[in-house]
Amino acid sequence: DETCSKCSRRARPTTSSSPSRRPSWSPGCGRALRRREAPEPFVVGELAIDFERRRVTVAGEAVDLTAKEFELLRVLSLHAGGAVTYETLLRRIWSKHANPDTNLVRIFVRNLRRKLGDSATNPAYLFNERGVGYSMPLPSRPSSAGGTP
Repeated sequence: DETCSKCSRRARPTTSSSPSRRPSWSPGCGRALRRREAPEPFVVGELAIDFERRRVTVAGEAVDLTAKEFELLRVLSLHAGGAVTYETLLRRIWSKHANPDTNLVRIFVRNLRRKLGDSATNPAYLFNERGVGYSMPLPSRPSSAGGTP
C-alpha cells in the first residue's frame, strides 16, 4: 500500500543506539496503519466492498470476481474521488505480465462493469477519465439515525 510505504520512508531514526528501539512514526502513519489492519467496508450506492473478506455485493447479492477484478476494484476504491492512471493500474495489478497495455485495463473494466451491473454510458461505480484512467466516487455517508425534523 502506498500510504504505508510513504510512512516507512518517513520513519525517523531514534537517537538511541539500542537495536531494540523502533523508529518513531508520524501520527498520520499510525492512523494509516490502523486503518489498514481493519478497513471498513467501502459502500457506494448498492455496491459494497468488504476488503477483509474479499467479498463484493450489489444490492445485497454476492458478485463473483476473479482475483484481478477484485484487485482492480480495490485499487480504484482506495483512490475514490480521484483518477487512477492506466500506468498505475498496470503497475499495481499486472506488474508480472509480460507486455501489459491499456487495452488490458479496458477489458477488465468492461467485465467488471458487467458483473456489477454498471454501464459505460451512465456509470454509477466505475468512471472513465478519458485519456487518463478510471475513477470511483467517494463512499456513501451513513445516514444519521435520527434524521432531520
